[in-house]
Amino acid sequence: MTNFPNGVASFGLPILPGMQNAASVATVGVRAGKVFWVASTYTGGASDGGYARPYLTVAAAVTAATANSNETIYVKDGHVETFSAAVTTWAKAGVAIVGLGTKGRRPTFTMDATASQIELSAANQILANLVFNSTIDAVVAVVAISAANVQLLDVEFRDGLVTTEAAIDVLTTAAADNLTLRTRHVGFSAGDAKTDAIQLIGIVNADVHVDFFGLASAAVVQMLTTVCQNVSIRGRVSNAATGLNLIIVNAGALQHTFDAVVYDEQCGAYMQKANLTSAVAAFPDVPYQPAFQRERTVVSSDDETVGTTIGTVFRVIGQVLVTEVFGEVTTAINNASGTIGISYGSAGGVGLAAFCSVTTHAADADGTLIVMPLAQTEIALISTDGISRAATVRASTAGIGTRNSWVLGSAAQTDQILTAREGVATAGVTRWTVRYVPLSQGARILPLFPA
Repeated sequence: MTNFPNGVASFGLPILPGMQNAASVATVGVRAGKVFWVASTYTGGASDGGYARPYLTVAAAVTAATANSNETIYVKDGHVETFSAAVTTWAKAGVAIVGLGTKGRRPTFTMDATASQIELSAANQILANLVFNSTIDAVVAVVAISAANVQLLDVEFRDGLVTTEAAIDVLTTAAADNLTLRTRHVGFSAGDAKTDAIQLIGIVNADVHVDFFGLASAAVVQMLTTVCQNVSIRGRVSNAATGLNLIIVNAGALQHTFDAVVYDEQCGAYMQKANLTSAVAAFPDVPYQPAFQRERTVVSSDDETVGTTIGTVFRVIGQVLVTEVFGEVTTAINNASGTIGISYGSAGGVGLAAFCSVTTHAADADGTLIVMPLAQTEIALISTDGISRAATVRASTAGIGTRNSWVLGSAAQTDQILTAREGVATAGVTRWTVRYVPLSQGARILPLFPA
């Protein structure tokens, strides 16, 4: 029982419970149209969409709403729905569908068939504070947007398990102009990967803010098929699926007009991309550097030292001056008297374009420091892509004080610093560190993490 059974209004506009603490609701703003309520927990008989007799599904409320009347559908906290068939259409122009509740009490919609999909095909629609959970593998697309001026505000997409996820969370057509996305995508650091969190096709004007954790095999945000124009992408990303490429935004070979500045937790830096062509489409992310940087140190992830395996340790972007390379043994290595080499390019190692190496590398205990002198005895050449490489490889035992600096880097952004071992009898692990000076705006060496 309540003292206000018909609710409270101010100048004819409803004042709704819990609104002061709901950021997404505040973003929706005040709306003057009719209000409908939805709650799956209602068991009191026939529904009329009122607060006391809410509809059981969002689709029922959408059907009852009137297009282009600024009407709002409020979904009560704790509401749940499961979609086990094909497309469900929430299409009513100008209608806002707003979830109440926080954390685990937000309205949750379970996608339980690969064809399960919410279709937004009417203009000026808003979804706010809703959760979509994929509990079956390879849901084709959770939310499909094919109309202009649609907003997704504080909408969360979840992978149900490490083997159950949507291929695409948000998919647009070329009709989805003036799009606003404020979305969160929560997955796992191992298991199956989705294709894209967000896939944009041919849209004009989009404001995208993405918070992503999980695996996306193509990109977190991908633009393809038809040119997109005036797209802004911001947010925070941890994509464990793309390995060396660290792909956040993939624009392919098309001449999209966009800019992206996204914090990448995989490399601990803001990554930037804008209006790129096919020449660097495979490696679309470059570091965001608002000011020229002085010397810095980068520490890689652990590099397995097994046999003569070549391991990629760092990725070079832009042109840098490498002044020092050293490693710390974190798991004991038992060599049969071998050589470790550091090389540069798409392949390398001991005996192939190494620019520093250490011989007689045997029986190193945890905590051993491996100094990799950039030897003065090396002979350098400048290749056609402007990279300074070693013409010949000579094993060096020179001390750290006799090293040279090496200039590395190219415009192609496809080169890595690699390590290789010879004569390794037992597996071990070394953590590598490189010290360098950036020579061009935005130049950087990034540690590469296991795929």
